[in-house]
Amino acid sequence: MKDLGKATNEKDRILKAVSHDMRSPVNASLALIELIEADKDRLNKEQQDYLQLLRESSNSALSLTKDLLEVATLSSETISKQQTEIGGLVTAVTGLLRFKAAEKQQKIELQMLPALLICNVDKEKITRVINNLVNNAIKFSPQGATIFVNLEKKNDEIELSVKDNGIGIPDSIKDKVFDIFTEAKRFGTSGEQPYGLGLSISKQIVEAHGGRIWFRSEDGVGTTFHVALPL
Repeated sequence: MKDLGKATNEKDRILKAVSHDMRSPVNASLALIELIEADKDRLNKEQQDYLQLLRESSNSALSLTKDLLEVATLSSETISKQQTEIGGLVTAVTGLLRFKAAEKQQKIELQMLPALLICNVDKEKITRVINNLVNNAIKFSPQGATIFVNLEKKNDEIELSVKDNGIGIPDSIKDKVFDIFTEAKRFGTSGEQPYGLGLSISKQIVEAHGGRIWFRSEDGVGTTFHVALPL
């Protein structure tokens, strides 16, 4: 057990170092892109397209460094809980993501009880979980699809579900979905890059709250993710 703990600490140390060292050159690249874009009238259409690809790639790399850092710090960070109205949190996150869904002509339908649902959670981290699940639904759903987000009280738990009618998850990779650096990586329906860290991070956060996360999926039909948190 001592060797396992030492290996885990070493893994976290390496991830922190890598994510920190990656951030500086990526930020430098984004700064250079902004300088070039300031004079983009001198660029032809093909050069402007390449510049846009560079920006998208750099932003994706920056997002990945943030995910790596979160993976490295989750095990050592203290969960800072406070009484939180979960319905308001879900409404806020889905409200912001409606703009992203609209880029693929998608809609997000939100259903929840009119009653206030108060839960003792780390607001920032549970926001990350909600964001990850809805983002995934957007990524893996086709143009014009509808994503259903439902929040309800079941016994002594609050249950959030995010349902899509997207590409689904094949049986061959279902047991790898929550693994860190999982092999269960696929491109989104509009070519969005796969990273595979979001669900692993979400699982760690949910379990640190004493909750559960699971999914039901059929390849080519769609996926529903569920998160249950104790009241």
